[in-house]
Amino acid sequence: MAFVRGTLRINLLKTCSGKSKYGEAQNLVGRNELEIKNNIRDSKTSQDEKFSDAIANFHNGDLDMALEQATALVDAGYGHAYSLLGAIYENEKSPRVATDFQKALFYYQMGADTVGAVESWLGLGRLFYLGKGVPQNYQKAFEYYSTIAEDIDNQVAHLMLGKMYLNGEGRKTNYALAKRHLEAARKNDYVFAYTYLGTLCFREKHNLRGLMNRVRATWKAAILTLFHPRDPRLRRI
Repeated sequence: MAFVRGTLRINLLKTCSGKSKYGEAQNLVGRNELEIKNNIRDSKTSQDEKFSDAIANFHNGDLDMALEQATALVDAGYGHAYSLLGAIYENEKSPRVATDFQKALFYYQMGADTVGAVESWLGLGRLFYLGKGVPQNYQKAFEYYSTIAEDIDNQVAHLMLGKMYLNGEGRKTNYALAKRHLEAARKNDYVFAYTYLGTLCFREKHNLRGLMNRVRATWKAAILTLFHPRDPRLRRI
């Protein structure tokens, strides 16, 4: 599972951490307001940089270091790091950090509740869709994906909603709605949007169109995998 940095910069909920720091600092005697704002900005920038380093370590397979960095960020009040902790514990390929879906669920829930981190919403949807650490529940997965598809037009969420309408998972099969969501993801060149649209075309007996979509999916996947293996457009869930 790829962890995408860009989606983490979008909040569904308002975070008050910056305001609280400003309010506390405002009460300090003799502090200039501009200095206070600059200190807050510098602190935020520093945390963003540390978070970028943690994500890089996660992608490079150094989960020990990523775990240490993400934990320190959470302890410092940086709520987006909850999503990274969830991804670390969901990861099933590291020999050094044990997979723990219950911890992943906890941290994803914290990320969603505290700062509305998009990767947390996607993580929750993924755990319930696949039944990792929880009973498989397409209905709950559908609700998580719907939230961020509607609120911020998230493409992975559109992809999953299209797939679920296509296969009757969490909702009755509805090809029209499946196509609407898959087209939203396809417009942004998500590879599996072409794959699932191909399946939809085959089911509706539009075989040539279905074949063309499958060919596009294969070609785009090959190009992205070769030159941009971590491109979010390769995500399927």
